[in-house]
Amino acid sequence: ASPAQDPACWDSLNSGPETMYRELAAHGAEPMRNAFTVNNTGELPTFDDAFPAPRTLAWYEAFWALGDRPRNYALIVMDMEACYEALVVEAVPRSRRVLDRFRRLELPVVWTNWARRWDD
Repeated sequence: ASPAQDPACWDSLNSGPETMYRELAAHGAEPMRNAFTVNNTGELPTFDDAFPAPRTLAWYEAFWALGDRPRNYALIVMDMEACYEALVVEAVPRSRRVLDRFRRLELPVVWTNWARRWDD
């Protein structure tokens, strides 16, 4: 598929891929001040020896302070499709527990998937 037709290559205002490429050229080599790699010291444990926990984790922080703003929670389930089953089989039981908890608390759950058409 062409980046010209791929909304993931557009900026948040949908001004088109040329804006994204211009910003990438201007700022793509800058370090992300809000992204870190940290050692996994038990935050994500091994649940199954066949799928050991990673030694490092990605840590992201916001560029702004939330202060006392109210927080709203939502669960976003990304591409949980049968074709990925072999890649995510160890995550499904834990994901199901989180999903069940969100539903019990009547919190929003958003399901996503990615699809391509023959003509894009």
